[in-house]
Amino acid sequence: MSLLAGAGIIGLAIGFAFQDMTENLIAGFVMGVRKPFMVGDIIRTKDCFGTVSKINLRNTLVENFYGQLSYIPNKILFKNELQNYTKLGKRRIEVPVGISYADDPEQAREVIVEAINKLDFVVNQKETDVYAESFGDSSINLLVWFWIDYPADPGFMVVRHQAICTINRVLADNDILIPFPIRTMDFNAKGSTTLSVQLSQE
Repeated sequence: MSLLAGAGIIGLAIGFAFQDMTENLIAGFVMGVRKPFMVGDIIRTKDCFGTVSKINLRNTLVENFYGQLSYIPNKILFKNELQNYTKLGKRRIEVPVGISYADDPEQAREVIVEAINKLDFVVNQKETDVYAESFGDSSINLLVWFWIDYPADPGFMVVRHQAICTINRVLADNDILIPFPIRTMDFNAKGSTTLSVQLSQE
C-alpha cells in the first residue's frame, strides 16, 4: 500500500510536470499552423517587446531592443494578447506636444502637419494629423500622428527624434510657444491676505 501510494504521488507530480510541457508543445504546433509570427518579426507581449530570433516547439526566443534574449513558453504566446508590428508593414507614431494657451491650436495643427509631411519617411500623408488632447496645467496638449513603413530604415528611434526636432523647429519659426510649467499665485483668494499686506508684515 505504501509503495502504491508513493507511486501515485510520483505519478501525479510527473503528470503535472508533463502537463506544462504538453501545453507548450500543443501551442507550438498550433502556432506553427496558424503562423501569427515568423522569425524576424517584431512582436510585443505583456512582458516582452523585440524581434523573434527562433521558434521551437516548446518556446520562442525573442531578442528585445536592449540586446537581451527572452525565452517565452509557447502557451503564453498562444493564450495571451500578442501584437505583431511586422505583419502590416507600417506603424503609427504618436508625439505629444504642448502649446501655450495664448496660441491657436488650429494654426499649430496646420504648420505641424505641413512640416511632418515633408519628411521623407512619412507615408499615408493624408492621415497625418494633430489632435487637441487635453487642457494641461500650463499648456494645451496636442497629439501628433503620422505613419511610417515598419520595420524599415530609418528606425523608430531615429524617426521619432527627427519628428520631435521638426515639431520644435516649426513651432519656433511660427512664434508658437512650447511653455515651461507655470504656477499662478493668487494672494487675494478667499481666506488669504493680499501680497501688499503680507509684505507689510515682514
